[in-house]
Amino acid sequence: MQRLFSTFPGEWPGFALLLLRCIAATALIAYANVGVWLSLEPTLLLMHGLTIITVMLLIGGLWTPVAGIAQALLQFYSNFPGIAAADLSHMLWAAVGLCVAMLRPGACSIDSRLFGRRRLEVRRHP
Repeated sequence: MQRLFSTFPGEWPGFALLLLRCIAATALIAYANVGVWLSLEPTLLLMHGLTIITVMLLIGGLWTPVAGIAQALLQFYSNFPGIAAADLSHMLWAAVGLCVAMLRPGACSIDSRLFGRRRLEVRRHP
């Protein structure tokens, strides 16, 4: 799992990555078609379930590369005719999802706590 994450930048770069993840999650919620959430169509139920899971993963910073790619795929799918109005903003948010996947989560994430590098101190017994 360590190979998925190169570094976990802290301080301002880590905060910027947290902000980017939260903005990406907000875009997913904002573009979800709330009017059809009560529909019992299997495709829509699956899409909304994936949206909710992806938003939770992005905000928490868990499995960030997977969540970023999922956001990109959800936004690409939303841009198909008949699903939503053809819009360049979906393509923009898909690009943001890919950027989140490539930039990794940062220090303010669950991934950092689980898979970050640790410092081991070896003490000699007298």
